[in-house]
Amino acid sequence: MRLILLLLLLISSPAFAFSQQGNTATLMLFVGLGGFTTANLLLQLAFYLSGRLQHPTFLRRYVNLSLIPSGLMLLIALWDFAGFGPLMMNLGGILIAAAFALIPYQLVQLKQISSQRPWLLSAAAATFAAIGAFLAPVNLFAIACGHVALQQQSKLKIIDGAIVLISYGVLGYWIWQTAQSWI
Repeated sequence: MRLILLLLLLISSPAFAFSQQGNTATLMLFVGLGGFTTANLLLQLAFYLSGRLQHPTFLRRYVNLSLIPSGLMLLIALWDFAGFGPLMMNLGGILIAAAFALIPYQLVQLKQISSQRPWLLSAAAATFAAIGAFLAPVNLFAIACGHVALQQQSKLKIIDGAIVLISYGVLGYWIWQTAQSWI
């Protein structure tokens, strides 16, 4: 009898206590905001190494744009309220993403980086565009990086322009396909 009870304990059974309420915010936090934060950290590295973060206007605009997804996620987390525990977990993830978005303010306090690396932004834009061929929203980062690379004095303006145009095309096609699937 004890052997049968022990074997029954090893069999997993469903709990039937799962609720879908509150999972939208958690899913969007981990997938959407987590992916954005990861790509944004790579973009911060490219901007830092190319010297673009030394310009105060660019720095302020870039950080403000980086905080927008955290603010939107905060609204979604409050809208999809399921209880105190999930809300605190979501707010913790949002706080971490916002802290990562503010890293450029700390990077400008470090030793000045020379801006003799215009190819770095072109390489970052090309990398984001290559990833964007498979994950279309990543083209937003390729477009941002490409536009900043176009503003620098570089011999790679034709390549940067091509990356920006291709990224706009892929992103536009993805938006069109997404809109068609909802109709």
